[in-house]
Amino acid sequence: MQLTYKFKSKLDEDIKYFCLVSNNLYNQANYLIKKEFEDNNKLIRYNDLDKLMKVTKNLEGQINYYLLKSQTNQQILKRLLQIQQAINV
Repeated sequence: MQLTYKFKSKLDEDIKYFCLVSNNLYNQANYLIKKEFEDNNKLIRYNDLDKLMKVTKNLEGQINYYLLKSQTNQQILKRLLQIQQAINV
């Protein structure tokens, strides 16, 4: 008979938190991109999206952009814009 052990560490909770924040940032930016495209029929540029996300608050009143490291935020926004450009071309 083989026994197994389950360990729960603080690292698991940190990973869940960062995944949640990055998902929220992605969804907020996606909403802003789609809203701009429906209203003006054009895509937001990266620099404009970056400036918007630096002031956009989530439901808890925090700014998701500042809850993660800056390189992570930039890569999330750049990847989202790549996906949107591929869809709307």
